[in-house]
Amino acid sequence: MKKKRILGIGLSHCCGVCLIEDERIVFFQEEDRFSRRRRQKGWPNMTLQYVFERFNLREEDIDLCVMTDIQTAERIGRK
Repeated sequence: MKKKRILGIGLSHCCGVCLIEDERIVFFQEEDRFSRRRRQKGWPNMTLQYVFERFNLREEDIDLCVMTDIQTAERIGRK
């Protein structure tokens, strides 16, 4: 059976990514762990790349993508 996957993207003062599979958190990390810049702001490019590679995912494998702050998403050009 196909796993239900939810990708959470946090866009606050410490951006990060969370992956949930079948109601279980399997990954969570903030961008500053990859960029080595404390309180990394913006879009979590490195974290997203890592989670997609680590779990061998493609965009179509994600059932739902949730972002914490739509105003932040609009400010950085993502909708």
